[in-house]
Amino acid sequence: MSGAVEVIGNAIVYLGDCMEVLPRLDVVDAVIADLPYGTTQNKWDCALPLGDLWRQYRRLAPLVVLTSQGGFTAELICSNRAGFKYKMVWEKSKATNFLNAKKQPLRKHEDICVFGRGAYNPQMQPGKPYNKGVRKDQLTGSYGDFAPVKVASMGERYPTDVIYFPTAESEGPVVHGTQKPLALMRYLVRTFTNPGHTILDNAMGSGTTGVAALAEGRKFIGIERDPVFFHLACRRIEEAHRQGELFSGPPTHPMGASQ
Repeated sequence: MSGAVEVIGNAIVYLGDCMEVLPRLDVVDAVIADLPYGTTQNKWDCALPLGDLWRQYRRLAPLVVLTSQGGFTAELICSNRAGFKYKMVWEKSKATNFLNAKKQPLRKHEDICVFGRGAYNPQMQPGKPYNKGVRKDQLTGSYGDFAPVKVASMGERYPTDVIYFPTAESEGPVVHGTQKPLALMRYLVRTFTNPGHTILDNAMGSGTTGVAALAEGRKFIGIERDPVFFHLACRRIEEAHRQGELFSGPPTHPMGASQ
């Protein structure tokens, strides 16, 4: 039943091919998506035409945040070198690729590629307070001169480009082969959008980005072409909408680096 549209609170979800749906959409604040990497034989893991996709992304959103891994990371960055800004690393609690363990290291991270410019809200991390006094004048060839400045912290630390979150299995039943943890997606939503912003995920899968968006007080537009995953996503987003008050507690933060 391609073409179905569901409105669930502040979420609108489409069943269909994203390359057919995207041209019909209006501007959003950010794309946050877990695109198919095209690295497995699963029917749903078919890589999208990146050239055509970027033409739509550039029209729709000033900021695009995409998960990736391995060769797909390289392909993704090369598909939009001018728009690429930086890459983050999601360190996972569970490694994969055991079938090739005798040929190459196990894989315990995925990438998060950031393109364009938009909101950036660094999620400060707890740390020990310090006071190192006043830093003297510094002369550098890279960034110019630094005037004297007090070097002190009340304990908060800016986040690094490596963030650690347990995999989705730690949160409950997994309904999609590449399902991302809700805690990770909530972190990305808070980092790259502001309350009330609209987020687009054109490869919605089981709907985790949509659940994260509603949990953090954002609006959501999702697209999924597989009817089974579409209805799973609708149920998860509906549950998040019904129980929205449960998400009013403290936000999730990356956990300490694994030992």
